[in-house]
Amino acid sequence: MQFTFVPLFLALTSAQQYSGPSTCRPIASGMILDCGSKSDAFQLKDVILNPAVPVAEQPLDIHLIGNLKQEIASGSTVSISPTVNGARLGDVNLDICKLAKERNLKVQCPVKPMKVDMEHSFKILAYAPKGSYDISAYGFNQDKVRIFNITIRHYFKQ
Repeated sequence: MQFTFVPLFLALTSAQQYSGPSTCRPIASGMILDCGSKSDAFQLKDVILNPAVPVAEQPLDIHLIGNLKQEIASGSTVSISPTVNGARLGDVNLDICKLAKERNLKVQCPVKPMKVDMEHSFKILAYAPKGSYDISAYGFNQDKVRIFNITIRHYFKQ
């Protein structure tokens, strides 16, 4: 099933210095780190980026593949922590179900366990300052149990 529902990628124009456990599994040439555990509700299998290296002012297509093992219901959230060149920009906290409803996404809460095959495309900012960008995203269900823990890293060389 294909759908456009993972708030992490809706906020990719933001960017956190990764400081999580060393058990993170690199995906997509190390640009994406899956730092979750086997008990997390969402198990990330693969991420395909096109182009493989994002370019300012160009579209970036993200294809996310994984398994949702537990239901996501009302009250589930995602916390996004961005940094640029080591400077923390502040956290963004989003209600997953509210976001899905506001954006009229194909999948609405409650989201039943399913295979996830999601594609999302967006344009990289025209001016992306040279430097290191990190985005960490942590999803939590309505009971505050972690759903996922993913970090995205990129270095713009402009």
